[in-house]
Amino acid sequence: MPLVTTVVTSFNHEAYIRRAVDSALAQSGPFRHEILLSDDGSTDGTAAVMAEYAAKFPEVVKNISSKSTRGISANMRECFAAARGEYVAILEGDDYWSDERKLSAQIDFLKDHPASPMVFSRVEMCDSDGGGIRRARIQDGLPGLLRGRDIFNAGSSSVVLNFSSCLFRRTALQDLPDIIWEPRLSEIALCFHLERRGPIGYIERPMSVYRQRDGGTFAGDGAVGRLRQEIDCRKTARRVCAPEYVDDFDREIAEKEDELSLRLSNDRGPGHIFRVAVLKLRSVAKCLRENGLKYTLRRIFTGRRR
Repeated sequence: MPLVTTVVTSFNHEAYIRRAVDSALAQSGPFRHEILLSDDGSTDGTAAVMAEYAAKFPEVVKNISSKSTRGISANMRECFAAARGEYVAILEGDDYWSDERKLSAQIDFLKDHPASPMVFSRVEMCDSDGGGIRRARIQDGLPGLLRGRDIFNAGSSSVVLNFSSCLFRRTALQDLPDIIWEPRLSEIALCFHLERRGPIGYIERPMSVYRQRDGGTFAGDGAVGRLRQEIDCRKTARRVCAPEYVDDFDREIAEKEDELSLRLSNDRGPGHIFRVAVLKLRSVAKCLRENGLKYTLRRIFTGRRR
């Protein structure tokens, strides 16, 4: 039996999937590794690439892809059910691991901290073309073991940033509440659900790269679409978190709903102009906190990530 299962999920990731799978295959350490490839009905060549890897590495790679599009939650749910390892890692098909010891380091962490249901590592981010690599500033100064209060003290509930940086105990992913899958499984909701079991582990060393691209999960509908999804994810997290964090989520949801209302408003009076200015200042402050000065200036003056 494998000690660790890596599930590689994808949808229209033909341009990136080889780098993702190669980085999973490159993992080294004293463990047996199982890699599950699960494409969600892509319309490009992603499925063909996955089939190629499964045929080339049959001892390690298994292709459990679907020809139809089921959605992120259904795809993840089937992956979790198929995983056989004691530990489960997620690698989204447009991300990749930058450290060949990523799994080994995270397995060692969970062995050393039996009360922790999951661990995540520091995240680096890149543009669609792989350039502009930068660290997520929101993760600066995080402790090695986090409770929910530590997460909110960092400035946002989204310090985990993406699934590709995480390793979970398989037992922690069993019997997840149905509500956590709606409207889609998110890092925020899963993190705060598991925090009820024990502290969330954090490794300061960057070991994964999160590709921020215009066609990503949260980018398809522009700013309004992203806000709606962020609100939905936090509403789900609010329902599964420990009671002491409900007020914190209420504040985050109210701020994002206010921003959404402002973006949808047809009012162009003085009050609206003032609110827009406040919104832009908040956005700049958030970008500075999460991405640093160089990237923030580039976004301000070019309006693009690259």
